[in-house]
Amino acid sequence: MKDWDKLLKKIEERNNPNEQFKHVIGVSKLMIKDNNSFDVALYKIAQENGRKESTIRAACTRELKINTIEFKRLVGYPEELVRFLIEKFPTRQKEIEDALN
Repeated sequence: MKDWDKLLKKIEERNNPNEQFKHVIGVSKLMIKDNNSFDVALYKIAQENGRKESTIRAACTRELKINTIEFKRLVGYPEELVRFLIEKFPTRQKEIEDALN
């Protein structure tokens, strides 16, 4: 039964838009404000949140329906990234602007 509970918890976390949002903002901030590479930012956010790097990468790509190259390009143009994220998370506009501006 414990394995089943773990699996359910994993599925809930994976489908949790709040977790995904937190990961995307975290990676974006590390890349924009601290000038970290994508891979370093993934590693740091994964470590901070007790997740695998692949989970963080998925939040920044697959869950946003873009690929890694597109995500990196958006980070290179922070104003464009902010607009893009507001489209994806319209109710979180203030949080996005506060974090990335």
